[in-house]
Amino acid sequence: MEKVELFKWISAPIIWISTLIGCILPLFIKAKKWTARLESLAGGVFLGAGLAHLLADSFEEFEDVDGLDYPLAPAIALATFVLLTLVELFSYSEHDANVFGDDHHHHHHGHSHDHANEPLINSGNKNEATLNTTSLLSTEDQNNEIINPANRFGDSIKNLTTATISLYLIMDIHSAIEGLALGILDSWSGVIAIFCAIIGHKPVEAFALALILLKDRPLKSLFWVMIFFYTIMSPVGICVGIRLTEMSGHLALGIIAAFSAGTFLFVGCHEWSEMFEHKHEWSTCEKFWHFGLFAFGILWMLLIAIIEGLGEAEE
Repeated sequence: MEKVELFKWISAPIIWISTLIGCILPLFIKAKKWTARLESLAGGVFLGAGLAHLLADSFEEFEDVDGLDYPLAPAIALATFVLLTLVELFSYSEHDANVFGDDHHHHHHGHSHDHANEPLINSGNKNEATLNTTSLLSTEDQNNEIINPANRFGDSIKNLTTATISLYLIMDIHSAIEGLALGILDSWSGVIAIFCAIIGHKPVEAFALALILLKDRPLKSLFWVMIFFYTIMSPVGICVGIRLTEMSGHLALGIIAAFSAGTFLFVGCHEWSEMFEHKHEWSTCEKFWHFGLFAFGILWMLLIAIIEGLGEAEE
């Protein structure tokens, strides 16, 4: 057995262990404050990976397709983004039920309390600063609450949203393709470059995926089954790639990469938008935490893309 092939076989369990560690780390986060902060990190990771890795990979695959002049990569990515937006916009969730319930409650009682609320409205300016301070302190107390492990998981398989399921499937496919790419290469420089790129971003992406899954409070058994299949995709891809001579079908790989990019961008933008939704609840220091982790996620993915590009250039 050649040294390069031996290294590939050794890299498979190393990648599996690093991915598993990334997946289980969110379970050890106890404070809600840190869960929210790391969701901002996940947003940066998915945006960075979608643009710097997947969309770029899609462009490269389509360049090898003869007779294709249309910019198919951004078209597929944007179509995926729009489709997921449509599905999420018209899907019914537990959050929607709570919102509709609150709106109905306010509408039902609005007329009977109009006169009773007048003194409160007139005195609103006087107490505005006090109310804002109380609200901020209340939010800080909630952020510092400890998460009950029993509340991490739900009791229904329907808790997972369409976007989360799509993200999970896409990351499974992407992991398998990464493993195939590593397994097929024959040169030391190429294998080392791909291995470093996978090790550099795989645990971070696994951590971000687990956070997104836990956010939907899935069944505990379903969560572990999903984590198991996700962690083995890259090692299985490596083992299959070692037995293959070449990867064919640039068009198919380009479409998968573009679809993956659209899904990553949708999830990343969703986490990005939540920073604006909750900014009024955060102190200045907390805002810096969220922005810093969000930016770090993007920069980390860009750095891995640069390292991966240098390896391909040597190849």
